Amino acid sequence: VVKHVKRRGLPAFLLEFAEWLNAFLDAHDRDFNRVSAERKSGATGLITATVRRLKAEDPEKADRLIKVDEIVQGFKDELERVGLELDIALARTVLLASGRVREDLIQDIEDYFDDVLEKNGFHLCWDGCNACVRLEKHCNEGIYQVLTTSKTLLQAFIKRLQSTLSMGIHETSRNVGRILEPLLKGARRSLDISSPFISPRYAKMLVEKSKEGIMVRVLTSTPGESGPRHHIDALEILKQNVSESLEMRITESLHAKIYIIDKRVAVTGSANLTESGLFRNLEHIEIKMDPKTVEENVKMFESLWINATSI
Repeated sequence: VVKHVKRRGLPAFLLEFAEWLNAFLDAHDRDFNRVSAERKSGATGLITATVRRLKAEDPEKADRLIKVDEIVQGFKDELERVGLELDIALARTVLLASGRVREDLIQDIEDYFDDVLEKNGFHLCWDGCNACVRLEKHCNEGIYQVLTTSKTLLQAFIKRLQSTLSMGIHETSRNVGRILEPLLKGARRSLDISSPFISPRYAKMLVEKSKEGIMVRVLTSTPGESGPRHHIDALEILKQNVSESLEMRITESLHAKIYIIDKRVAVTGSANLTESGLFRNLEHIEIKMDPKTVEENVKMFESLWINATSI
């Protein structure tokens, strides 16, 4: 796993894992529904045959088994009316603890109780059973299990994670720097930046990243004589520190704002690499982590880079 994360990046690994786990859980649901249907059919056949046999051997016991079946069916109907679902363990506990099924009624036919429950549509496992979820320490107590671990919640979380990684994160605010700045500072291999305007603060940050051994490429606009003072100062800082790990190119009429971190995360939007762009102006950014989308942004940056002028 560690090697895979280092090679592909954490977002790509998480996306692949989410896709695999989502497919696995979907397959589990299909298998579970099939097995549940088979078990319900088997339980129905068993109870029907048992009632028939007991009517001949012990009519009183047969009547009690029929009565238990009716009580369980009524309980199931009540749950469905209010949109609740219980597994066999919880249903059994509620029926016995509430007195709906009395001990004298179930006496000497308790071996058939779970079959009656399955016959009436209660599943052996509802959510988070021992077969679905790896248990935490001390988390193996019957009815408590479904309250402490949840396959359903895991499935919902994985679907949301998969959607986030595939579609990306969108942010519109006057504080997009709280997302973008840590991403830039956290780069470990490379930074490719296209920003029409840059402030001295961020020019210095890029210089520091290059001195850490991070390969930094900066694409920005030609300042012109009437260009913003902060942009001119930032360009001067970058020019003075051009090295093997820091390259800068300029182009006219640049509008694209692209930030590519380690070629694994791409950020696009409206924000320039300035204090105003990151922390004052109302800006919109999109953070993309899907490898295919990141690669598209890498190609876009390369196209702009090739046609720009070196400093």
